[in-house]
Amino acid sequence: MTTNITYRSYNTDKTLEELQYNINKHKIRLENTKEEIVFYEFILSAPMYKNSIINLFETLQQFKTKLQELERQVLQLIEDINVHVNQIAKKNECEDVMCDNYFLQHQDNLERKTHDFFTELSILKSAMFDYLKSVIKV
Repeated sequence: MTTNITYRSYNTDKTLEELQYNINKHKIRLENTKEEIVFYEFILSAPMYKNSIINLFETLQQFKTKLQELERQVLQLIEDINVHVNQIAKKNECEDVMCDNYFLQHQDNLERKTHDFFTELSILKSAMFDYLKSVIKV
């Protein structure tokens, strides 16, 4: 049984530099994951599977469809993070509490979405790897 870790924010006491570091770390991880997803789509399309597997094509197609959905999500997250990084640069101009609250809320929201994305990707990868081990020709 796997343990689900729920997202918790610890951003309220962080400096601007720490927030920038964290969000850029997420961006780099997401960009690497984008390439990983493309590779998984390639593997699912490769002609390396046993011949007599029931519903092989349908199952592989389900994985491909889910990967395409995750690829769209990762691209959207990267775009959202790029916008947020630009907002971080402008945050110095904003000195009121309402602005700080909005900014931290936006940071927390992006981090939660990223956390949820990686949780969903991990679940899919686990299922996909288990299935592929049973259907790839050795």
